[in-house]
Amino acid sequence: MSVASQTIAVFTGSRADYDLLFPLLRWLQANNLQSKKITLVVGGEHLLRPEATLPTLKSDAQREGWQLQVLDGSLGEKSTSTYLPQTIGHLSACETVDWQAVEAFIVLGDRVEAFAMALGAFYNQVPILHLAGGDLTQGGCVDDKLRWMITELASLHACFSQTSTNRLVVRGISPQAIIHSGSLAVDNVLATPLLTRETLLEAVGWHDVMDTRPIVLFTQHPVGVEGVASAHYLQQSLDAFKQANVRVIATTPNLDANSVEANKAIQSVIAASQQEQNADIIWFQTLGRERYFSWLSVCDAVVGNSSSLLYEAPLFGKPALCIGNRQQGREHADNVHFVDYGVEAVLAGLQIVLHDEAFKTQSENAVSPFGNEPAAPKIGQFLMDYLNTANYKAFPK
Repeated sequence: MSVASQTIAVFTGSRADYDLLFPLLRWLQANNLQSKKITLVVGGEHLLRPEATLPTLKSDAQREGWQLQVLDGSLGEKSTSTYLPQTIGHLSACETVDWQAVEAFIVLGDRVEAFAMALGAFYNQVPILHLAGGDLTQGGCVDDKLRWMITELASLHACFSQTSTNRLVVRGISPQAIIHSGSLAVDNVLATPLLTRETLLEAVGWHDVMDTRPIVLFTQHPVGVEGVASAHYLQQSLDAFKQANVRVIATTPNLDANSVEANKAIQSVIAASQQEQNADIIWFQTLGRERYFSWLSVCDAVVGNSSSLLYEAPLFGKPALCIGNRQQGREHADNVHFVDYGVEAVLAGLQIVLHDEAFKTQSENAVSPFGNEPAAPKIGQFLMDYLNTANYKAFPK
């Protein structure tokens, strides 16, 4: 299906960015006074593991009313141990988008497929709204460079923190082209009804009366520059959980869109963990917003390297243990404790986030640098005002 006339196109390359984009898509659909089409363009990880995310994307699109364009399914086969084939694959897929019908293109973050699609929009003279620009990630150096390249291509910028806003201004981006919106994670948290603790525990066969051990919510994604070592680091974290005597709700990590080898190694680690039939570590391919936030509300700590440690965990006052390099240098609230990879390092970190009363109190009172008010209305209105400007294509960068 081609993009329809008078379209605002939004690109998603992973379940993580889709969750953040969802409230903005919903706002645009509900407040679209000019009756523009809203189209979600789907690529990246969604094509590598379609069974995990595409059913949700299709269901949401049908229910909410926006259109869906899934890019060439062969993109998943072009993923190798380097970034170049994935980039070329998405640049080729750009040809399937009717750019002449697109009035604005929205992209979030720093992934390689997001950069490739932004490049396609740029060369077709489509204004780009970049979300989460100005963030700094020292640990994922490739991602950090990609984020800045998308910033350079974009006409509009929605920053999730004041610090990120300041970075763009220092870099020479016009303040008129920037909005400090706060994080879209806030919108999701405020709009999502939560399941009760009893419902969650019953669903996985746990009972507080018989087992009062701490509950950890865990996701550890691969880091592109680390390759197959990401699987080794994941195994170390699982080994630490066994020694720490905790119960773990684990979600399978994102696929590395640039390394078949790393993905295979990670899947082998997860398969081995599942075959152990260890009732203390329960794996979910994905939890969805309702179940994920519900577990976040009842867990004792969030562990891994997901951006959820930074965005959502402080909104629930939860201690967070960030493992390894993926979020190194990222802005965060006082609820986050950082440790290196390794069994001993993770064990020491778990002792702090689960049993250090001072740190737990600090986490309960942590103030998120990404705000606590809905961001979608601010970003959506910012874009609408821009498109209503007669000479918007000449808007200062």
